[in-house]
Amino acid sequence: MGTIQQRFEIDQPASAVYEALAAPEDILQKMPGVTGVTRLAPDLYRMIFGAAESPRQVDLQLTCHHELRRVEWRTVDGVWSGAVTAEPIGPARSAVGVHAESAQSETESPPPSALHDALQAFKRVLESREIRVSHAQSGGRTGSGRHAGSEARGLASEWRNVARSAFTRPTEYPFALVRTVSRQVDRLWGEMWRGTPIARLPHMVPGLHWNPDVEVCEQDDHVRVCIDVPGVDESNLQVEVDEGYLTIRGERQDERATDPGHRRSELHYGAFTRRIPLPDGVDPDAARAVLRNGVLEVRIALHRREARKVPVQHAS
Repeated sequence: MGTIQQRFEIDQPASAVYEALAAPEDILQKMPGVTGVTRLAPDLYRMIFGAAESPRQVDLQLTCHHELRRVEWRTVDGVWSGAVTAEPIGPARSAVGVHAESAQSETESPPPSALHDALQAFKRVLESREIRVSHAQSGGRTGSGRHAGSEARGLASEWRNVARSAFTRPTEYPFALVRTVSRQVDRLWGEMWRGTPIARLPHMVPGLHWNPDVEVCEQDDHVRVCIDVPGVDESNLQVEVDEGYLTIRGERQDERATDPGHRRSELHYGAFTRRIPLPDGVDPDAARAVLRNGVLEVRIALHRREARKVPVQHAS
């Protein structure tokens, strides 16, 4: 199995990069060897490689995480998987993290030169002004409308999932409802004050509490919790599962605090704690935490007990 890790900086806003990654037709069409791209579903794309007389197709499935500006991808055949993240490092500059894993052996994987060319082409496409992305910070009507529409669809999708859980998992519905309301209020509050001094207040005032963004995904056999902690070393992270809660503690240290000269910083430094309620049936002994591209991912196995039918006997 091969693994690729790459990080580079480009002169594009992180919001614009994420929008391009979430709807990647333009990106995929400009990749080396790609002769055609077809969107089969909202999250499924088919790429055609090679000449028309002997084409080869690869189906690519995406999972977008708006709050983390992270797009997870995998090929339907299971050969490749990975993720791409966009981290803001300035008003019009972002750091792009690329992670890819291959289930093939090293002898079956593409040569390093081909992978290098593909990564360089990917970087050039993201840097290109030809990509049709909406720069949310420019205030353009078209970009703002598309961003608002995407945001509204995301909010509606969350509410549909919560409403569905009222019938499928009635005992967990109140907790899902509270989590959804809290998450959406935080998101809308952030959108309301984006670009204003109030939005930068937690960054500019020392000592204010730092709460990294968290995403919780619950599936049939496990719970996945992702927390955005760029710049935090794994040695400064502590993960605990106890009494129905996942507690994550960490600290981002300011290694340049003693550098001479004046500095204006909008980065969070210091300690943080996030305490996340977990559903019934989690197995703490099967928990696994991995730090990748500035995102801490915790997976916890989930064993649900099925209802047991009790026979009714006739009393003699």
